[in-house]
Amino acid sequence: MGAATGKQYKERLQKANNNVYVNGERVDDVTTHPAFKNVIDSMAKLYDIQHEKPEKMLYTSPTTGDKVGMTFLHPMTKEDLFKRREAIQEWALSHNGMMGRAPDYMNAEIMATGMNNELFGEDDPMFAENSRKYYEFVRENDLTLTHTLIHPQVNRAKALHEQNDASVALHLKEKTKDGIIVDGARLLATQGGITDETMVFPSTFKKSGEKDDIFSLAFAIPNNAEGIKHISREP
Repeated sequence: MGAATGKQYKERLQKANNNVYVNGERVDDVTTHPAFKNVIDSMAKLYDIQHEKPEKMLYTSPTTGDKVGMTFLHPMTKEDLFKRREAIQEWALSHNGMMGRAPDYMNAEIMATGMNNELFGEDDPMFAENSRKYYEFVRENDLTLTHTLIHPQVNRAKALHEQNDASVALHLKEKTKDGIIVDGARLLATQGGITDETMVFPSTFKKSGEKDDIFSLAFAIPNNAEGIKHISREP
């Protein structure tokens, strides 16, 4: 597919029909809802800029030959760093620095974890390979990502497994041959309802040893996956 347009970004959101709630009510179409329409229009503009200025915003994919976003570029030289900086700057100038979660934010993250992934393979080489493949998948489809790091802040004096209801925080329920099943809540997935997928990372570090192992999770998931509900802060 290669670099997306603003129209394609909006169409993806409409097709995904993410399970988003605002003020207690489910949103039928985030692209037209007043709480989301303007920021989605701003995001769509960023995607269109890629095609308006392809010499700055796009490069040739090393795997497919398609034109993909420059903000995904894995830099190998100082010239590559200049190219990444100019693309990021182009987007920043278009929104005057007012979008703290423009796509380049997570594009840089997914590039770094995808290409410098030996750490993920220490327990099983599969995880390093998963990280690389996911980077390529996101790059080739120009997906927009968010991330979530924070557990629900219930009682900060206690470890997660010591909470009155330890099931509130996102935790591992079961491992299957196809992956894992999780349950619980995470906080602050900024733009979660208007992006394609979410990266879930461990929240800082564990202070309580093996008893909190079930809360140490890292995975990516489509935002319209079965069972996911996005509860927005008050607009």
